[in-house]
Amino acid sequence: MAHYIGVDLHKAFMQVCAVDEAGQRCWEGQYPTSADGLRAWLARCEPAAQVAVEASGPTWWFVDQVRGTLPHVQVIDAARTRLKAGYAAKTDRLDARRLADALRRDSVVTVWYPPPALRDLRELSRYRISLVRTATTLRQRLRAVLLRHGASVRVSDLATARGRAVVHDVPLPGWAAACRRCSRRCSNNSRRWRPPWPPQAPPIPWCGRWIGFPASGPFSG
Repeated sequence: MAHYIGVDLHKAFMQVCAVDEAGQRCWEGQYPTSADGLRAWLARCEPAAQVAVEASGPTWWFVDQVRGTLPHVQVIDAARTRLKAGYAAKTDRLDARRLADALRRDSVVTVWYPPPALRDLRELSRYRISLVRTATTLRQRLRAVLLRHGASVRVSDLATARGRAVVHDVPLPGWAAACRRCSRRCSNNSRRWRPPWPPQAPPIPWCGRWIGFPASGPFSG
């Protein structure tokens, strides 16, 4: 008899519920979100069981760990999945039961499972974007400091060699000069810590063609 398992995944633990084809609960329990907890849970699952887990922070790690034992794992978009109503409260146990029941009824909306190579590029993209935004914020604050002291710098980009030279020559008193030094050091460090792009696309069949489209990149898939 096939089992449909709903997993309410959290950083510290996961609440699990298994139902059969008739919707009757077979078993449920709570396991720590760790290697030992996954082994204890997998020992209780049948290889043919179907699993539904909501997309959250540790979801991709969870799927990577269990796909070798349970190939039928679906990542669920909870906002678009119509879960069965009728419960007066919202708890972890009820969420796992709702997921298992929605999976049994085939009423779940799944999320695409990206391969590890593409996920790694996405992490790189997010990191680079955060560094660029930090450096931009620092330059804007430096311009504000200069304006408050009557110094209008007619340079479009303070991060260029000419921009840094112009800002360095502006006389600033007290803490304003300290803010300028701090902004310069932080901007230099953000450029130094910014990792380079990989020289080629990851080994995904369609990724090389996708990068060629305008306004596209390996992280936008």
